Amino acid sequence: MENIYQNKIRINVIIAFLLCFISPLATSASSLNVGAQKAAPKEAYLFVQSASKAKIEVNKNDANTYTLTLNNIPEFVTYFADRPKRNAGTIPLEQFLKLWQYQGHDSFKTDPPNAVLSAVKMGFSSADAVSSFTIELLDPEYDAASKTLNFTVIPLKGEINPLPTDAVLHHVILFIDDACLSCWN
Repeated sequence: MENIYQNKIRINVIIAFLLCFISPLATSASSLNVGAQKAAPKEAYLFVQSASKAKIEVNKNDANTYTLTLNNIPEFVTYFADRPKRNAGTIPLEQFLKLWQYQGHDSFKTDPPNAVLSAVKMGFSSADAVSSFTIELLDPEYDAASKTLNFTVIPLKGEINPLPTDAVLHHVILFIDDACLSCWN
């Protein structure tokens, strides 16, 4: 049974990474101007946030938005650069969350990031245990004392899986869309 969960997690991780890479490539390809001078590429970074547990609740004032609560999160967020840079590292969580404070073109406040939430729903059948959901992340609120991070989330258009408001999620991994750190930092 454990191997089924591990295999499903691996598959979901691979799918999430592919989604993270396809979106920036499609945007880059559509914005090219034939014959125009090429600007220097921005250093775009993708982010990975983990948590031991998570819960999703429907917002009381708007049934189309949810609150995602991540519990026991690390104090650092892993990042890695899009091709061709191929570098990686960690960034303090508090610094990462500043992406939602900056008002510029590439900020998460102006243009909230997409993310893939991959998690295990304990106590469900093996077919339903490992799930991935595509969401938009807004308005982070971090409580350092309890190591809890809340986001307002909106399922992306076309997401076929309903968000699991009926389960505590375990082994949570959040793959977050790219941002240009050098553009504002």
